[in-house]
Amino acid sequence: FDALWNQYQGTGHPSSDKYKGNAVGCEVESAALIALTEQEQFVRTISYHTQGSVIYWYFAQEGELYDATLRFGERISKLTGYPMDANYEYLDPAGYKDWAIHEKSIPSLTIEIGRETSPVPFEQYAEIWTRNQYVWEETLLDIM
Repeated sequence: FDALWNQYQGTGHPSSDKYKGNAVGCEVESAALIALTEQEQFVRTISYHTQGSVIYWYFAQEGELYDATLRFGERISKLTGYPMDANYEYLDPAGYKDWAIHEKSIPSLTIEIGRETSPVPFEQYAEIWTRNQYVWEETLLDIM
């Protein structure tokens, strides 16, 4: 996604970790998310990833977008128990959340649901479900 994509080194070959692709939106899944987001004009987004048990919410946004994303993250953090992390410069950029914030000004979160490894071991599923089962309701609560 076009959010510091040019600066991101990543890997030069397809892989499940740190591969940025040959161009912005070059993967079928990325292109589909870009088109869907532009078509539907989302007011919030959540990306689910599998490692870290944390919520990433910050991508150098300022003003009302900063405040709205922070409030959104705090509500989801309170609900799930996952801590919030704002250190985006330490993380790999060019993800969907980064793009949604940076290019579309949409309050967006990445929720890392599992611990340690990916794919998430089956033993973690019950805990993940318990933590996340009401995220969608909370996401929609004040915008419907």
